[in-house]
Amino acid sequence: MLKGHGGDIYAVSKRTGIPAEELLDFSSNISPLPLPAGLEAMLCRHITEIRNLPEVDSMALRQLLASRFDLSPGQFLVSGGTTHWIYSLPLILEPSSVIIPCPTYADYEDGARCGKREVKCINFWMEEPGPGQFPQKLISASRPGSMIFLCNPNNPTGGFINPSDLLEAISATPELFWVVDESYAPFAGPDCESSLLVRKLPGNCLVLRSFSKIFGIPGLRLGYAAGAEETMRGIASHMRPWQVNRLAQKAGEFLLSGTGYEKEVRQYCGTEKGHFLQMTSGIQGLEYLPGKTHFMLFRLCGSSHASDIAASLEQSGILVRDCSNFRGLEEGKFIRISIRERNANIRLARQLQKLL
Repeated sequence: MLKGHGGDIYAVSKRTGIPAEELLDFSSNISPLPLPAGLEAMLCRHITEIRNLPEVDSMALRQLLASRFDLSPGQFLVSGGTTHWIYSLPLILEPSSVIIPCPTYADYEDGARCGKREVKCINFWMEEPGPGQFPQKLISASRPGSMIFLCNPNNPTGGFINPSDLLEAISATPELFWVVDESYAPFAGPDCESSLLVRKLPGNCLVLRSFSKIFGIPGLRLGYAAGAEETMRGIASHMRPWQVNRLAQKAGEFLLSGTGYEKEVRQYCGTEKGHFLQMTSGIQGLEYLPGKTHFMLFRLCGSSHASDIAASLEQSGILVRDCSNFRGLEEGKFIRISIRERNANIRLARQLQKLL
C-alpha cells in the first residue's frame, strides 16, 4: 500500500497549503515526546560516515540487541524498518497460506499478495469476545504450512494478547509459522510484560520490532527481526548486504545504549491518554473502544462519517486516521487518534466537540 497510511503530512500540506511543520498529526502512531536527548547532535557528529559503506550486517547493533534481550547476535537481523520483513517473509518462507486476523495493518495482506500467497482474513479483533477466542479461531483457519501475521498490540484496535498465552499457542502448533509484529509493544509495557523476546523463542516464530514508533524516528527506517538461531540462519541466506544506512545504524546503537526514554514515553502517554479520554467522554456520537496502546480507536455513532470528520479536521491543520481502508472497518465509522502533547490534544478535543 503505497498510499493510505497515516502520517502523510507532505501530501496533506500540498492539499491544504498548510506548511507541513504546522500540521498537528494525530494520524501517526509515533512517540509524542521530542527526540531522545543527544540524538541529533550524535547524528551530526557522524554525518561524514555516509562517505563510507555502512556496516554490512549491522553487527554492532545486533550485539546491543542481544545484550538487551539476553539472546545471541545470531538471533537478530536488522533492516530498514519492519516493512522489509512484511513484504519479504512471504517470498522467503513460501507458506501454503497467510492468515491475517482483522482489522489490522493492511501491509500484511499486501505483502502476502505480492508474494503470491493465498490470503485468508479472519474477523478477529472486533468480535465478542474477540481475542478471548484466541488461539483456536486462528488455528482453526490455518492448515499445515500456514503463516499467521499477528500485530501485538494490534493496530488500529489496540488489542493485546498476553505474550505468555501467545507463546503457549505458538509452541503447541509447530506445523504453523507465526510472525508477531511487536512494533507497539514498548508502549504497552516493559519487555517482561509486553514482549516474546524475553521468553525462549521456538523455531516456528519470528518477532518484528521497530525503532520508528517508540523513538519517533520513522524517517530513518530502522527495524529488526528476531527468532531462534536456526530460523534466523535460514532467513539470513536471503538477506542483501547493506540493508541499513549508516546514520540509521548509529542511531540504533545510540538509542539502545541509552536508558529511560521508553519508560518516559509510556508514562507520558498514559497520563495524556487519560486526560484526552476525560475531555472527550461527554461527546455524543464518539465511542472509545478500549485498547492497550497510546493510540485510540473511536467509533462514530449516528450519521457522522469518518471521511467527513477527517476532512473537516484537515482543513484546520489537524490529521486523524480515517480507518475506512482497514479491512473490517470499511463502513467508514471509525477514526484512530494517537496521543500528542497536552495543548495539541486539547485543541483536537475542542474541534471534535464542535464537529460532533
